[in-house]
Amino acid sequence: MASKEIDDGGAAFPIVEAGPYSKEGMSLRDWFAGQALNGLLASESDDQIYPTLGCAQRAYAMADAMISVRKAGG
Repeated sequence: MASKEIDDGGAAFPIVEAGPYSKEGMSLRDWFAGQALNGLLASESDDQIYPTLGCAQRAYAMADAMISVRKAGG
């Protein structure tokens, strides 16, 4: 069974310069997931604490959805 390649959306903060120090930066998917995770963790309360793995999976699911909508034109 072939694995599905995940669209990472490209570089979030590319550094474009000539030479050996040119870097693409983190992926847009990781940036979106980090932003989603920040919101998820900020919404926790004493009576509602999200499981760590589930929270990370949810953040990446949101990032994948944002990339999909972005590619479709918003």
